[in-house]
Amino acid sequence: MYLHFHSKEALAWSVAADGYDRLIEAMREADHADAGTAADRLRAQAHAFWLFAQSNRGVFRLMFGHDIGHLDPNTSEHPGSRLWRQWLAAVRACEAEGHAWPVSTERTAEELWSAVLGRFALWSTTFGQTESHSPREFTDYLPDRLLAQ
Repeated sequence: MYLHFHSKEALAWSVAADGYDRLIEAMREADHADAGTAADRLRAQAHAFWLFAQSNRGVFRLMFGHDIGHLDPNTSEHPGSRLWRQWLAAVRACEAEGHAWPVSTERTAEELWSAVLGRFALWSTTFGQTESHSPREFTDYLPDRLLAQ
């Protein structure tokens, strides 16, 4: 391990950063694969986020369950900031198609990301796996709810 990484923390940073890269790529692929409206593409990206989280639980837990910001002092940008820009771009694309938000674009992106992340956390750790609402229903409902305002 120490031939490639100078510490366990550097290894954790690398795994988390790679996770963010793969998650962003999955969201971008979902965005490009859906030929519908920006709202359709936003929903597709929310689905991709959920599917990545479901398929990569250990990496996802490292990405969001730990404060990795302090693990690599040689890196000035947290890898999550790239994911933030992906969510923001998706919301701005909806705005460009005429959707207006009751709050700022940034706040809408933050609420969307927080809700999808939080809903996955509930699903993966508590009662959520046995309830009647599917993850897909929730990731459809939330953007629709935000877009309806």
